[in-house]
Amino acid sequence: APGGPPPYWLIVLDDVHHIASESKNLLGALLQISQKTPLRFVLISRTSLDFYDRRDVHTRDIVEELPLSGLSLDETSQWLDELDLHDIDANDVHERTGGHPLAIEMLELYGKPTHEDWLRFLDEEILAPLPDDERELLATLAVSDKPIPWKALANSLDWDGTPPQRLIDYGLLIELEQGMWLHEALRERLVREVGSAETQRRQRIK
Repeated sequence: APGGPPPYWLIVLDDVHHIASESKNLLGALLQISQKTPLRFVLISRTSLDFYDRRDVHTRDIVEELPLSGLSLDETSQWLDELDLHDIDANDVHERTGGHPLAIEMLELYGKPTHEDWLRFLDEEILAPLPDDERELLATLAVSDKPIPWKALANSLDWDGTPPQRLIDYGLLIELEQGMWLHEALRERLVREVGSAETQRRQRIK
């Protein structure tokens, strides 16, 4: 086997999306090291990584990709049962958070899934780094009660071109048959924005 027989050393790198574009050479070197030494790496990223060849996944059996998503409704319900939170509606929690485990932990600690720490996480880790136009796109979509076809959404924002691939890669913007939608946890955060900005967004998508 590449890297020799077990035992292996396992190194876990989280939030790799923050360094992916600047560290392709480093990540590529780690991949080569893993083939020659008893080291194995787990890289956790919110975006797809492109420092390796697709053949490394499909034919060479060097890289294994494990797409992760939020907890399912059944898993959310089971977790709430284990926490003895029987008076909490699992459907409501799942709709508000998209099944994000961090939000469930906040619910366990504070009794509500949209605690300030959860909202701060969304603000600092997800929304703050976005360009203004991408954030406004998501905020406009958030005030809709159903998916919006891309052409209609783009026209309402004077957006030129295709849907922003980066938002799709991050799982923030979702392409459905009915149109564009967004991650439920993010929608729950964005619909809290009220006032003139919200009014303008609703007028755009009438």
